[in-house]
Amino acid sequence: MPEQTGTGRRRRGGSVWLGLGIDVAAFLAAWATSVAVPYDNPMSKYLELALGLWVFALLATGVSLCAFEQTRRTGAGILVGIGAAILIYAGICFTYFG
Repeated sequence: MPEQTGTGRRRRGGSVWLGLGIDVAAFLAAWATSVAVPYDNPMSKYLELALGLWVFALLATGVSLCAFEQTRRTGAGILVGIGAAILIYAGICFTYFG
């Protein structure tokens, strides 16, 4: 058996930063899509539905990635990013509309 240097413990379970990056990219894509379609367009109803489903797809992805040890940190990053996005959006709403 080869000798191990250091603590002998490998970091496992993915990357929290990767999960946060996935969230940032997903929410930026959703924002860009919602800005591209005017609100009075007949397709805006379907776009709102698709963006709502996008958030639930991210939530399901984060939970399913947390179930496996190899991807646990990435899933945690996605879930933390969703929570942070909710707080940021709520702060923006209270600032502009409160």
